[in-house]
Amino acid sequence: MAKKVKKVVEVVEEIVLAADSSSIRQPGMRDIEVVYQILQNEKRSLFFRELLSKTIEGRDGVHDHSWAHVMSEIFTQMNMDSRFHHEGKNKWCLTEWIAQNDVKVLRQFENSQNSVEKRRREMAFEAIQENGTDEDGSRAYVDKNEDTEEE
Repeated sequence: MAKKVKKVVEVVEEIVLAADSSSIRQPGMRDIEVVYQILQNEKRSLFFRELLSKTIEGRDGVHDHSWAHVMSEIFTQMNMDSRFHHEGKNKWCLTEWIAQNDVKVLRQFENSQNSVEKRRREMAFEAIQENGTDEDGSRAYVDKNEDTEEE
């Protein structure tokens, strides 16, 4: 019973923290730190617009004419900060949430693609060296050592 009560209290605390992002912002806190705290509290990926609106809440000095500037500033900071990962379709999460196994699989796939391309080039080069023609049969190079009898 005590475990259930504790779990309910944790869920309620998460909801309160997620609903009130203005409590996240401390005086003098940078926007990028607020974005990080929001994602940590939400524990899920968020669309950039949602992140932006939660980040701007409680921020002093934002006027209607400066929205584009604030938006581009936060977007640039997120792109440059390795703590954030763009999932695609304008959704962002924290890099620490990405399983290391997924990163390894992605690297293996990239390496295998590079290996296939490298092997294809090697085979084409071998074919050219063997018979002086490329894959479609056209003459790839002229051997300067061949004796010509056109005299």
